[in-house]
Amino acid sequence: MYLPKHFDVEKVSAAFDVIEQRQVGNIIVASGSFFEASFLPWKLLRGAVGAASLRGHVSKANPIVELVKDEVPGLVIFDLVDGYISPNW
Repeated sequence: MYLPKHFDVEKVSAAFDVIEQRQVGNIIVASGSFFEASFLPWKLLRGAVGAASLRGHVSKANPIVELVKDEVPGLVIFDLVDGYISPNW
C-alpha cells in the first residue's frame, strides 16, 4: 500500500491504540481474480514489544471463512474518523 512518508506511523503503539479504540474494521482478501470484503469486529492481541495479532469474528456462512482457512493474505482497514485530511492541513 502506498503510504507517503509524512503519513507514516512512527510508533506502532499509536496504530494499536486506534485498533483498540475502533474495534471494527474491513477485511479484504484476494483470491484469484476477485476480492471478498467484510466489516467485522476485531480484538487486538498484543504480544512482545511491537508485535500483535488480530482476532476477528465472522459468520460460518461468510465466504471469507474459506479464504482465511487457506491462509490467503489479507488487509484489515480501521477507520477512526470519517473524513479526509489534506496534506496541506
